[in-house]
Amino acid sequence: MARTPEHELIVVPLDGSEQAEQVIPYAEALRDHGGTLLFFQVVIPSGPARGLFGDVELTMEDIVAQEREAANARLTEIAERWDSVLDKKPEVESFAGDTVEAIEAIVRDRGATLLAISSSGRGALSRWAFGSVADTLIRSTPVPLLIIHPGPESDDAVKAVELKRILVPLDGSETAETALPVAGRLARGAKVPVVLVQVINPSLEFSMVGQGMAPITAELYNEVESDFTAQANEELDKGATLLGEVPAGISKTVLQGGTVEAFQHYAEPGDLIVMTSHGRTGVRRFVLGSVAQKIINERVAPVVLVPAEEGPEA
Repeated sequence: MARTPEHELIVVPLDGSEQAEQVIPYAEALRDHGGTLLFFQVVIPSGPARGLFGDVELTMEDIVAQEREAANARLTEIAERWDSVLDKKPEVESFAGDTVEAIEAIVRDRGATLLAISSSGRGALSRWAFGSVADTLIRSTPVPLLIIHPGPESDDAVKAVELKRILVPLDGSETAETALPVAGRLARGAKVPVVLVQVINPSLEFSMVGQGMAPITAELYNEVESDFTAQANEELDKGATLLGEVPAGISKTVLQGGTVEAFQHYAEPGDLIVMTSHGRTGVRRFVLGSVAQKIINERVAPVVLVPAEEGPEA
């Protein structure tokens, strides 16, 4: 039965590796007071068990049942290991089948509000790598996707994380603004402020005009920069209005340079970036899908990708 927004569910796929588990404290930090984490594992049975003479001793259904039972037991052990970080006991569940299809199915069937996954990790008990699964989910996730880059495995892996800010990249487009309701909900649940960010790049604008224009003087550059900044601030004001009330506060900032590089310099430990996962919005706008992928690849900060339908402005 699908859950109502008052009972939010965060699905956390795991594969038996410590690296995959590193997303757990982030999911817990984003879980609202009434929400629940669901630890989830996909099992891929090898086939029915046959005896010495080829006769079937265990059917495929029996094998699936056994492997699901074993997977649920492992997930329960993981929940117990993370008990010091989790304020609420998570649910556990396993499916058999294709990994991505199973993850998307559990998200839809249970009415999940967030999917939380590590970008890499291969467990000794699993037959799939999180890297390729994460790449696919980035393009196909039906709900917002939290994706982190795990650090190296260590004996001190069980520890909480502290979120300090949620950064939302905007570019003045309705596509980018799709991330605002999710950012607001997560900020209210985690009790952290939201920073609306827009990146301007006057130098790039001049380079796109061509060589037929008049020489670029400091006065002209400053005029264009001032116009870009004013427009960016207007669009950030609009974003703040759409975002609504955030008890911990809303702030706005305009950065300069390449979008990814600007975020690399601006982001701090404890930041979470919430942005639309795809869309293209025009000459002076950034290509959301490309920026999102680069921010993830460059490990700027943990990212929540919000799926958006391609609209007319794409």
